Amino acid sequence: MPLKVKKTLKPLVDTIRVRKGIYTIRKAFFGDPPDDYRYYDLEDLVLEYFPTAIIIDSGMLWKPYRPKARLCKQSHWWVEFNFKEEK
Repeated sequence: MPLKVKKTLKPLVDTIRVRKGIYTIRKAFFGDPPDDYRYYDLEDLVLEYFPTAIIIDSGMLWKPYRPKARLCKQSHWWVEFNFKEEK
């Protein structure tokens, strides 16, 4: 599944990380967050492409702009999710 998740979501989000079966996707914004987009739009995006995904956590992180900072240290929305284990 990791290759399919990365291939599907990479054009739509800024970063994708997989650690211990938990996927974290992030979408950056600069300045104040736009009114027409919220972190739950990322949740909807995940569930639209992967209906069996289980959303673990999501939210928004706001930080003052810092040039050359990694995305996880800048303002962004994020969603953590995984998939139900098949037996």
